[in-house]
Amino acid sequence: TSTGFEAIVPTSTMMDFYVGGGIDYAFLGVGEADACGNVNVSNFAGRVPGVGGFADISANAKTLIFTATLTCGNLVTKVEDGKLIIVQEGSIQKFKKKIDEITFPSASQGHRRVCFVTERCVMELRNQRLVLTELANGMSVDDVFNNMEFKPDVAENLKTYDPRIFQR
Repeated sequence: TSTGFEAIVPTSTMMDFYVGGGIDYAFLGVGEADACGNVNVSNFAGRVPGVGGFADISANAKTLIFTATLTCGNLVTKVEDGKLIIVQEGSIQKFKKKIDEITFPSASQGHRRVCFVTERCVMELRNQRLVLTELANGMSVDDVFNNMEFKPDVAENLKTYDPRIFQR
């Protein structure tokens, strides 16, 4: 039994809300992404988990924030003195030259803001290219590039994360 809820809505009504553009900001996970900003969440590493509501949400949300770690597979991180430290690098890179399947085509961006937020950096989708716009404190451009199969463009005004992110 749920407590504290404000509404019980049938799934079909929620899907109508998604498709009708009712979502202002969508935070969605990434299985893998390519240099053009295409995203795959439904077929990677021999797994086919399915797309669920991802297609409806990503096609219609006004702003998309894709979230992922830069690598996966035994990645270990820690924060020390307000800086991100990679204790053990992940064995699988998520940002690849070619992805296994396109679940979100970057060509569908239109005028929406689309960004990718990782533990190390933020990249924005601009004209079907990923652009590195922010770095986590303690990370360098090379720390990002060395863990991707491609090099995104780098914004002229590259910023660092707000230091409060890594405060305890």
